Amino acid sequence: MLDFDLKIYEMKDVLTIDEYNELSELVTDFKIDLSKINSSLGFLQWSKKIQDAMKNKHPEEFEKMVTTNSLNYEDFKLLAKINDEVGLNVSDKNLFHTDYDYFNFLLTHRDDELMNSRIIKLYDKAFRFILTDLFKKEVIFKDVLFGHFNVYPKDSFIVNHTDGPTANDRYFTILFFLNKGRTYEDGSILKVYKENETIEFVPDFNKIILLDHMKYNYYHEVTKNNSDNVRYSLYTPFSIDDYNNRLQQE
Repeated sequence: MLDFDLKIYEMKDVLTIDEYNELSELVTDFKIDLSKINSSLGFLQWSKKIQDAMKNKHPEEFEKMVTTNSLNYEDFKLLAKINDEVGLNVSDKNLFHTDYDYFNFLLTHRDDELMNSRIIKLYDKAFRFILTDLFKKEVIFKDVLFGHFNVYPKDSFIVNHTDGPTANDRYFTILFFLNKGRTYEDGSILKVYKENETIEFVPDFNKIILLDHMKYNYYHEVTKNNSDNVRYSLYTPFSIDDYNNRLQQE
């Protein structure tokens, strides 16, 4: 149905001028209180080496994390120190990414109040515009289309990986950034590895990235965040089920 490997929209082209300027101001002041985040532990996919180090150095925190299957920002900072102490295997080309010390080293967050805020309504409008543009169908889903926030404090990253074969029911993943003014040196760069080139994106709210999973399914990663400024994105896969249930069918 769709045939693109990597598609890029610009926010200024999918919102009105007034909406774009409003969003630019809202993004400037956007932040999530890290102390309120309670992230899924399973999202880390941490190795036994890291788990053993955490258990030995911080047994109470480790027990809490495992029991609740979650971690908070204080846990994240402890893990970041452990990462520096024990060293990480996250780039050995002889290993599959599931054998790395982490798959994702970041935090996830969903806040119903935030999901109903003005800034998310603008992002949601942009998402609906894109879906209509891609499929030429009306979006009938009434709720916010987004899944959750990916929150990247300093030292966070996602290893180089492909989303297949588990992504076989997805058309694509769409990525919205909630940052502006970041530089390449800040890190947290999205890198997409096409067959003959690497495309890099400094996270910026004006760029909207769609990654295909049905045909091309390129490897991609998020490099280490070198900055104290947190990098935010809205992470939303769009699946065959979403197509059938969120778009007007003839």
